[in-house]
Amino acid sequence: DAVVSDNLAGAFIATNHLIAQGHHRIAIFGSQPQAFPSIAERRAGYLKAMTEAGLAPCFWDCALWPDAAAKAAPAYLAAHPQITAVFACNDAVAITLLRVAQEQHRLIPSDLSVIGFDNIEFAQHTNPPLSTMRVDKTGMGRLAAQLLLNRIEFPATAPVRALIHPQMIPRQSVAACPEKAMRLAVPKL
Repeated sequence: DAVVSDNLAGAFIATNHLIAQGHHRIAIFGSQPQAFPSIAERRAGYLKAMTEAGLAPCFWDCALWPDAAAKAAPAYLAAHPQITAVFACNDAVAITLLRVAQEQHRLIPSDLSVIGFDNIEFAQHTNPPLSTMRVDKTGMGRLAAQLLLNRIEFPATAPVRALIHPQMIPRQSVAACPEKAMRLAVPKL
């Protein structure tokens, strides 16, 4: 029996949220080709959204830790000034990216929109507050406990795999793409 987060769908939703804001140059940060299964699923969700939208993916690969993100982010930001949005594979990496981008005088979200994953407690306290995908870990724990009790009472039943869907938590770290905002501001003749 297992209770898991639908990481693929969550990353797909997050990336599509950025696309809906008019972003076409979107990077994924904090994944690697041989990442943990949950991160590989997030990478696949990002890639699916980009492919379906006909957009070129941009992989900012690094280990999924703030220290690794802090080392990688300056070079990625400098090498890819055309990127207007980033899907970070977890909130810790996203928060690190916010800090590094601001140190490079990039304004969040007007220069760079950032969305994370997990909705850790600190995400709502960043400046600006981090948009993220919420994973109901408490609900997952409750369901896992219920499945365990069910397994003890009925050991011969078929295995159960419960898939929990992440929820979008929009905050102020995502805005319309600057290019889209400029097009909307131009008066039509």
